[in-house]
Amino acid sequence: MSSNKEKIIIFLSLVATIITIFCFITGLFSIQELFNFFKPNHISLHKINEITNIQYENKSILSALGIPSNAKAFSGQMMVAEAEVIGITEAHTGPNRLEVIEIHYSDRHQVIYRGKIVYRFSFGLATIEREVPIEGKKTRHIFTTWPSGVP
Repeated sequence: MSSNKEKIIIFLSLVATIITIFCFITGLFSIQELFNFFKPNHISLHKINEITNIQYENKSILSALGIPSNAKAFSGQMMVAEAEVIGITEAHTGPNRLEVIEIHYSDRHQVIYRGKIVYRFSFGLATIEREVPIEGKKTRHIFTTWPSGVP
C-alpha cells in the first residue's frame, strides 16, 4: 500500500496532466511555448566560452579619479554581463576598496546571476578581495580586475 505522500504526488501529477491537456485543447499555449518555459536559463556553450570585449564607462564623479563607474562584457554583439560601482572606501592606513554589483545574463537576456564584488586596489589595478552572491549561480568570472586610476 502506498503512503499518503505518494498518493498526493500521484494526484498532483494527474491534475497537472489534466490542466496541460486542457490548455493544449483550448489553445492557451503550444508545445513550443511549453518547451521554452522549461528551457534552462544559461548561456549557451558557444557564447559562454568567449568574451570578445569589455567596455568600461565613466558616468560618475569616479571618472575624475580615473576609475570607471560601469562596465559591460560582450560576446560578439550580445551583452552577457554588466557591472556598476556602488561604493568606494578610502582607507588612510590601508588599501582602498571598490564595491561593484555585477549581473550576468543568459543568451535570452534573462538574469542568471547577481552578486557583489569587493576589489582591493592600488597602483592602477583593482583585484578581487571577496565576492558575495546575491542571487543565482555564477558560472564564470568576467570582471576579474577593475581599472583604478593612473598607476
